[in-house]
Amino acid sequence: MQYGARLANITPITRPANALHVYRYAAALESYVNKHQIDVIFAHELWPGGAVATAVAKRTNAVAVVAAYGESFGVTSAHKRWHRANKWVAKNCDYLMASSCHCMTRARNISGRPADKTRVVYAGVDVERFNSSIDGNAWRSRNGIDPDTFVVSVLGLVLKRKLDTFVEALSLMESDTKVVAVIGGKGQDEQYFQDIAAGLENVELIFAGFVAEEELAEFYSASDVLVVSPRTELECMGQSMKEAMACSVATVGANIGGVPEAIDDGVNGLLYEPDNPQDLARALNQLRNDPELKASIAVAGRETSESKFDAKTAALSVLDVFERAIESSAHR
Repeated sequence: MQYGARLANITPITRPANALHVYRYAAALESYVNKHQIDVIFAHELWPGGAVATAVAKRTNAVAVVAAYGESFGVTSAHKRWHRANKWVAKNCDYLMASSCHCMTRARNISGRPADKTRVVYAGVDVERFNSSIDGNAWRSRNGIDPDTFVVSVLGLVLKRKLDTFVEALSLMESDTKVVAVIGGKGQDEQYFQDIAAGLENVELIFAGFVAEEELAEFYSASDVLVVSPRTELECMGQSMKEAMACSVATVGANIGGVPEAIDDGVNGLLYEPDNPQDLARALNQLRNDPELKASIAVAGRETSESKFDAKTAALSVLDVFERAIESSAHR
């Protein structure tokens, strides 16, 4: 097939049927681009979408704009299989975008790509929808949480290796005051956490289940602190962190990946050493025992969300990239 030779050398696929599916996808996309005279092809990943977009763009004189995320780090066995494809796309697409400087730096390092063909665009937050005036007490009331209780929340139940540190840190918190920890999400590890939570003495663990999009702002606002707990370089920058900051909720994040791009330690949030429950417990106790610090961090977090993560700013940045891509396609 026409894309077999072009993609075979970079395709991290061991099953011929899967490879054939990718090649057919590329051929179908080329036909569509030619039929509708498409100028710009955008892919929201390096592999496989970015590889197909880049290969098709080279055959059709369209311009390929590709977004790179943490997959460029290749830290797991599966990602290592994709490393060659990720490197090829990052090097050969026309414009490369990333949602953090952390991910962009890695993508440029593996590709040798010049800076003038790259753009960091933070995934934007609707700062009007996520705002500091939202009252979280109604959410607390529906879930049986006292208005005066110190509430720590986290989102995600799929990867227990990300939440183990969180749960262990809860067990290490000072026991003079009861803490309610809320885990939002629905996943395969729920029973695992219910089992280990049974041993917590000073912490009540509440499993909120899947938090619907329309309830997220209220969920954040019901919390005193939101914890972001990545453990690998794959984490570009979690959206929950930025949304919580927009709601003026104090945020504590692991000092890894793109998290420190959002959190200036001690100013608009607190950082803790990754995979270190003692350090996370230290940060949580610090905020619980210092209401003035928690309040100042919450205010600064809101200011950061408005100045750095506003969805309108992000949209204008993406539009600028597309306009540049369209302009360059006209000269081909």
